[in-house]
Amino acid sequence: MLKQRTLDNRFLKYPVAVASLLIALTMLPGIAQATELGDTAPALEIATWVKGEAVDMEKAADDERVVVVEFWATWCPPCKKSIPHLTALQKKYKDKDVTILGVSTEPLKTVASFVKERGDKMAYTVAVDKDKKTAKAYMEAFRIDGIPHAFIIGRDGRIAWHTNPLSPDFDRVLDQVVEGSFDLEAAKRDQERAERAQKALFAYFGLATVPDQAAEARKVGDQILEEFDDPRLLNLLAWNILFHGQVPEASRDLDLAAKAAKRAVELTKEQDPEMLDTYAMALHKQGNTEQAIEYGRKAIDLGGSPEQLKEFEKHLDTYKGATDDTAQ
Repeated sequence: MLKQRTLDNRFLKYPVAVASLLIALTMLPGIAQATELGDTAPALEIATWVKGEAVDMEKAADDERVVVVEFWATWCPPCKKSIPHLTALQKKYKDKDVTILGVSTEPLKTVASFVKERGDKMAYTVAVDKDKKTAKAYMEAFRIDGIPHAFIIGRDGRIAWHTNPLSPDFDRVLDQVVEGSFDLEAAKRDQERAERAQKALFAYFGLATVPDQAAEARKVGDQILEEFDDPRLLNLLAWNILFHGQVPEASRDLDLAAKAAKRAVELTKEQDPEMLDTYAMALHKQGNTEQAIEYGRKAIDLGGSPEQLKEFEKHLDTYKGATDDTAQ
């Protein structure tokens, strides 16, 4: 089964209800809310500290500590993938006043058992939320409903950034915050651009899932190609045009997918195997089998994780199979 690639879990969760994706959630009264980068980080309302020492946001700011507040769950596969990375980062910054905290809204018994089983492989602070109040103060305030998701709190006690902890942006911004080179105003501009890009994706797939809206969807897709030179965004657009389960087969814009994937490959100078693999698949879907094989091989030659390589090799076999069928 082909794996859907995402930058944010929200994208595939609500592919058709575009309007609802853009509506801010109503917050419960009495809870301090942060709503944009630079706001003071809300207090943590924790039911149980499962691992590590309790974290007080006011004290952390007084001590000029950097705090990462990550929201996760034991049932979430991407969350499990982020655990080794967060552990490595906690070790990397152990002498630089950095605390990484994972917050789950699950029952204590579930979380405690999971954490105990992983032992030193999950070497950072872990806590269970109190009636989801911390999640509401962070996740809902920023209208985030996909996990894992992490908030980076600077030494001044203000929210510097938030993103998936597996995103390259997370490591980049965390390092800047720790070393004191972070530019909040530049980050706000980046965040605003990212939000516009995400809304454009929502709009595109909201239209693409409706059979008679293909022409309107293409207009939005062309605007995305014209405005955003972000290879990850373009790769996401291409891959989900090809495989999103709620896009009717007749509405899959293979030309747009190939253009987006090709641009992503150009922007990464053919040095990102996942971008190459997406482009190869787009070419294959268009019937350009020889080129698909060429780019499929380039993806494999660049390497990747064992899971990635297995996926790339499976795709290459598909392209080769198409060549064999044509030869017959």
